[in-house]
Amino acid sequence: MNQTTGTKSFMFFVTAVLGYLYNSINELVVILILFMIMDYILGIIEVFKTKKQFDKEVALWGIIKKVLYGFVLAIAFLVDFIIIFLTTKIGMKLPVSSMFGIAAIAYLLGTEGFSIVKHFLIIGVPAPNFLLKFFGLLKDESGKIIPFSKEEREETEDEEEFF
Repeated sequence: MNQTTGTKSFMFFVTAVLGYLYNSINELVVILILFMIMDYILGIIEVFKTKKQFDKEVALWGIIKKVLYGFVLAIAFLVDFIIIFLTTKIGMKLPVSSMFGIAAIAYLLGTEGFSIVKHFLIIGVPAPNFLLKFFGLLKDESGKIIPFSKEEREETEDEEEFF
């Protein structure tokens, strides 16, 4: 195989994968993208509201982290493709076409939604109780967020300090 054939084969493969992934984009992916944008903006607002030092490096890593969500979704949708391809080859028809993709989207929506509601509370924007319960946040009688276990608290402080 010469270099031109290898390049063409690689480009065909990339185009085929991107074409499949493009067909996997649905309303949930669009909602996830909107959640990510809202979370990022609210993270920046939180920094200024709490008078923390704005850190460009943290901001950049926040963007990179959100872009990498695309890789998580791509892997999940490609696993769906492999399962569908293999089951079709053995003569089975699955009643669903995207098990892992939807599960990954649901997980990421929960993560982003949790962060958004947390930003609202820190900024001082009231959030309805059903959102607090839906995303797993509770407030005590004084209106403060009830802390999690030490590990979860440290993880969310590191992860969500800016975003």
